[in-house]
Amino acid sequence: MAKIILIASSETAYGVQRHLMEEYAVHLRDLGHEAIVLAFDTDSTLGPIAEELGAQDTDLVLSFNSILLDLCISGTTENIFSHLNIPYCSYLLDHPAYHLQRLNHVYDSLTVACVDASHIPFVEKVFSHKAFYLPHAACSV
Repeated sequence: MAKIILIASSETAYGVQRHLMEEYAVHLRDLGHEAIVLAFDTDSTLGPIAEELGAQDTDLVLSFNSILLDLCISGTTENIFSHLNIPYCSYLLDHPAYHLQRLNHVYDSLTVACVDASHIPFVEKVFSHKAFYLPHAACSV
């Protein structure tokens, strides 16, 4: 099965991104995948995540709002995904227009998940990225 790294910020309202990624990890493990959740609190903690991505034999990386597109190779302005051969899925929790700066580059390994089906044409036409619809999830109680 696949090795999937899920990355979430702990600095969101009520830690909602972290909770959602933890739920995804539980269900991915139930499906037989190896799911690893990495959390960060500030931009300064993205460095260890970059090292972890480079060290892992990873099949997929998932994060919210394209946050990892800010992740550069140490000492450069080059995005880490331009050098790693890892598929990256960015789950946008709001309209893609809020992420113009991050999405306005070519990333061959990027696929964008949208919470609203009407966002897909915007992502595909404005940025030329692959996109698909993925509605919000709910956790089991």
